[in-house]
Amino acid sequence: MFEGNVMTFMESLVISGLGVSIVFSALVTLALSIVVFSKIFGKFSGQEESKKPVVQPKKENNDDVYAVIMAAVSEEVRSLKGEYKIKEIKEVK
Repeated sequence: MFEGNVMTFMESLVISGLGVSIVFSALVTLALSIVVFSKIFGKFSGQEESKKPVVQPKKENNDDVYAVIMAAVSEEVRSLKGEYKIKEIKEVK
């Protein structure tokens, strides 16, 4: 396969393909081992997989939205945060 000092394009593709396949096979092996170990240790710890999680009511937290709006306004008017005051944010439909 390697006859000279320089690797041909096809040889480099073969080597790259082998490397990628080795990495992905290792990732698949790790994923399967995690699934198997979680099943094994789940039975020993007495956890039931059929339990439904309790759904908590969603609290609206608009802090991220407000921060994005303030950053957009600040960028648009080219000023710092303290130079203006946002009194109210309303959704336009």
